Amino acid sequence: MPSPPPGPEAADLRRSFIAIPLPEECRKHLAAIQRQMAAILPPIRWSRLDSLHLTLRFLGDWNEETLEQVAVSMLSVARLSAAFEIHLQQLGAFPTPRRARVIWLGPDSLTRLTRLHRKLDDALRSCGIPPDAKPFRPHLTLGRIRGRPLDLSEPLTRLGAVDGGRLRIGSMVLYESRLLPGGARHLPRAKVPLGQCDIS
Repeated sequence: MPSPPPGPEAADLRRSFIAIPLPEECRKHLAAIQRQMAAILPPIRWSRLDSLHLTLRFLGDWNEETLEQVAVSMLSVARLSAAFEIHLQQLGAFPTPRRARVIWLGPDSLTRLTRLHRKLDDALRSCGIPPDAKPFRPHLTLGRIRGRPLDLSEPLTRLGAVDGGRLRIGSMVLYESRLLPGGARHLPRAKVPLGQCDIS
């Protein structure tokens, strides 16, 4: 039996997530890494650089009222969190390098990002958003494998550590994801600087 059409409540839900925006200098580093990898890897569907971000917390589909509460919760976390830097240099693949479907670049250290993620998890409980059930693995998706997964263990080992530049974690952005004719677009709803008390 077919599912009934979604009601007006479903139409009001907005897919959203909290992420760290990438500056232009960081995108230049990522473009260089993609070119370097394209020279030695099979055909890959490379990510558009203007769509990349470092996700702190995927939220799912929520209504406008809840997302307004999320922005306030982000502010409470930001007040107690100082800005910091990470170095993007770890290459990897999901689910594993031997059966790669996604190629990613991650930070040299997870400690402070993980702490920020946990603070967000705790603060979002007040919005009715349950804790993240998946392990937190912060990364930038550089490309995706078309068709069957590939064994990229040897080329990724050969590439070793790469220089994706230093990324300053100075603010968090609440994004809304909309599916448009040209593909998904991530629209910023609220930006919260770390260590400050304002939402822009």
